Formats: sequence, structure tokens, C-alpha cells
Amino acid sequence: MAANNRSKGFQDLIDRYVPPERMDAFEALCADYKIGAKLNTLRSDAGLSIAELAKKAGTSPKMISRIIYAEFDQIPLPTLRRVAAVLEHKLEVRFVPVEVEKRDES
Repeated sequence: MAANNRSKGFQDLIDRYVPPERMDAFEALCADYKIGAKLNTLRSDAGLSIAELAKKAGTSPKMISRIIYAEFDQIPLPTLRRVAAVLEHKLEVRFVPVEVEKRDES
């Protein structure tokens, strides 16, 4: 989640509780949660329970829950592709440049 997409209140909380050396990990976690939230919205919009989605995608409900709750350590890309296909979407993985903040050296 880019800093410019945050409300002032949320940014204030981040500034207060996330140490600068942990910001990269925090940003990665935010991105993971966005994926899980999107999957959960698509699942809900399709009128499917977690168990129904899992069955249609040939995986377990536990695997679907792991995706929804951003536990991606052991989620194979083919599984994500099957889940996306069941929801009439395709999985797109992109590499995007990291935004580099310019530091004021004055």
C-alpha cells in the first residue's frame, strides 16, 4: 500500500508503531493482505463458500483460508491459477520497480 493511498490517521499509526527498519516487511504484509481481501471479495461475489471454492479448484479449504489470510509461504502458483479460473479471473504476476524515496541531504 503506497503511502500516498493512506488516510492521515492510518499514516499517523504507521509512523508511530512501525519502526523504519521494519517498513519493508510492513509494506509486503499490506500487499499480501490486499491479495487475500480481493480473493475473499471475489469468492463472496460468486456466492461460494470457502469449502465450495476449494472443491471447485481442486484444493483444500485450509489452502483457500491461507490465501485469504495472507499465509503465502506454501501456496503454489498453479493453485492460485486454478482458484482464479474458478472465479472467472486470471492470475497475473508482475515485477514492478521499487519506489525509491529521495532523501533531503540539506
